[in-house]
Amino acid sequence: MQVLPNSKLIDQYSRNLNYLRISITDRCNLHCMYCVPREDIPRLRHEDILSYEEILRLVKIGVSLGISKVRITGGEPLVRKGVYHFLEKLTRIEGLSDASLTTNGVFLKDNILKIKSAGINRINISLDTLDPKKYLKITGHDKFDQVWSGIKLAREAGFAPIKLNVVALKGINEDELVEFARLSLFNPYHVRFIEHMPIGTSKAKKGIKQRLNNHLRAQSSFVKSYFNGDGARLREKCRFKYIEIDSPRIRSLLEAYTIGSLCPAHIGLGDK
Repeated sequence: MQVLPNSKLIDQYSRNLNYLRISITDRCNLHCMYCVPREDIPRLRHEDILSYEEILRLVKIGVSLGISKVRITGGEPLVRKGVYHFLEKLTRIEGLSDASLTTNGVFLKDNILKIKSAGINRINISLDTLDPKKYLKITGHDKFDQVWSGIKLAREAGFAPIKLNVVALKGINEDELVEFARLSLFNPYHVRFIEHMPIGTSKAKKGIKQRLNNHLRAQSSFVKSYFNGDGARLREKCRFKYIEIDSPRIRSLLEAYTIGSLCPAHIGLGDK
C-alpha cells in the first residue's frame, strides 16, 4: 500500500481505499461453534486495546487519506461499555459519509433507538438459522427470539439496508438456505451466505462454496414459479447476492458470499 502525493490510500492494484473496518472489542456474548475454539481464548486486557479516543483519531486520519466509510465490528461491538456515545461521536466526524455496524443482534431489541439516534443507518446482523433450537446449538445461547425481535425493530426504525450474514454449515443449516433466500423476496433484507472458514479447533465442518451453489440452484424452483420467468420482476424484488442459475431469462439468483478467515488485526482497509 502506498500514499500518493494527493494523500489518498492506493493498494497494489491501483484502487483507492475508502473503507475502514474497525473491531472495537474481542469480547462476545455468544459462543458460536465455528468461531469459538474448544479451549478457552485468552482475552485482551482493557489497557491493550485502542481507546475510543484513539479510534476516533485514527478515523480522522483515515478520512484525511480518503476514507469515507467505516464499519464497526467486534467481537460483539455492543458489549463494550460506552459504545453508543462512541458511535455518536464517530458519525459526527467531518468527511465521513457512512458509518455502519455489524452485530449478532442480541442487544438490538433494547437499544435500537440508541443506535439510530447515534447516526447509524446501516446494519449487518449475524443469523445462521431460523430455528430457535438450532440457534441454541450453534451459538450456545437461547437468544433467537430476542434477535429476531431486534431485526424486526431495526426494520421498523428505518435501517436500510439490513444485511443478514448467514454462515453456511454442512449438516446444520444447509436445509434452511432457500428459506433464508425467500426472506429477501418479501422483506427488505439483504441475505448474504458466507462460506465457513475453519479456524483453529472450531467445531463446525468447512463449508464448500460449490456445494452451496449447487444446493441453491437445485432448489430454485420456488423462485421460477413465483416470478413466472419474469427476470425484471426478480431483479426488482430480490435483495440478496447472486449466483447464476439455469434459466434463459433469470440469469441470477443467489451468490455464496465468501469472506476470508479471521485474523488478529483490529483494523481492516478495503474499497468494497
